[in-house]
Amino acid sequence: MSDRPSAPLRSRELRAGVTPRALLAGGLFGFGFSGLIDTLLLHLVFQWHHLLSGVSRTDTLDGLRTNVLADGLFSIAMLVVAGIGAGLLWRAERRTDVPLAIRPIAGAAVLGLGAFDLYDALVDHVLLGLHQPLSQGGRYNPHWIVVSVLVLLAGAYLYGTGTRSGRETDREYTDARSTVCPLVATWSAPSSSAGPLLRGVGHGGTASSSIPGWTVLIGGVLGLRIVVGAGVVAVDRPSERPWNR
Repeated sequence: MSDRPSAPLRSRELRAGVTPRALLAGGLFGFGFSGLIDTLLLHLVFQWHHLLSGVSRTDTLDGLRTNVLADGLFSIAMLVVAGIGAGLLWRAERRTDVPLAIRPIAGAAVLGLGAFDLYDALVDHVLLGLHQPLSQGGRYNPHWIVVSVLVLLAGAYLYGTGTRSGRETDREYTDARSTVCPLVATWSAPSSSAGPLLRGVGHGGTASSSIPGWTVLIGGVLGLRIVVGAGVVAVDRPSERPWNR
């Protein structure tokens, strides 16, 4: 059974070239990716601080082992979150008949990145005191919070501009699909008794959404008959091809 939703469901879910599932996926991926990079670079490579350096000493062998273990476990957790986001995004792409808009999803990912940074500053640094930037006793927490807010604003701006351009693209795509594709289909070769090769249901009851217009045109050149109508696209292969006449 196909995992693609019905046409009315797709039309309700898809807004400005993106779905809520795709936005959630982008946010999860950005959150997990930010946490993973934070741990790998700042904790393990640069060793500015560790996840538990505020509550467990790092100048003893046992304390360092505890901090490195916590860093490793946290990295695995963030990798799982990023992997879930990537998987949800892949599923969201498969559930639509048109490519998802990149800019809103990128904006959601940047929002997720900023959300992790702000969470790290407010929860890990200030509330719980698990660690402090550069192990300086909270001296750089205001700077960390300001940068996190700037990242969130950048993500919101990227998402906002992407949804506006996505709505314009949706209108252009709908107009072009309803006007160009049926016109191009009339240029195809005559039908024959060879039988259908491919049959698919169009998006939202509109013809030829599953097969773009340039595919229809190429089919006509190659001697394939493209039948478009009632939300169904059928491709027939004539028994007598143009190059065999």
